[in-house]
Amino acid sequence: MPRAPATAEQRRAQAVRQARWEQAHAGEFERLNLKLTPGTKAKLQRMAKRYGLKSITQLIEAIARVTRTN
Repeated sequence: MPRAPATAEQRRAQAVRQARWEQAHAGEFERLNLKLTPGTKAKLQRMAKRYGLKSITQLIEAIARVTRTN
């Protein structure tokens, strides 16, 4: 069953939480936006699953950790 649309107050509260989180973690992360073809997304999801990860984000973070230590 689809969720009901968020109210203006809920959107505002989420924006405040997001801003607070971003401020607390400033310099720790950078945002990366990618546009992927459906086929590429599927390949990355399969690769993540193959390595026991739940998302493409976790896959990218794991790759970053490996390259950072080498």
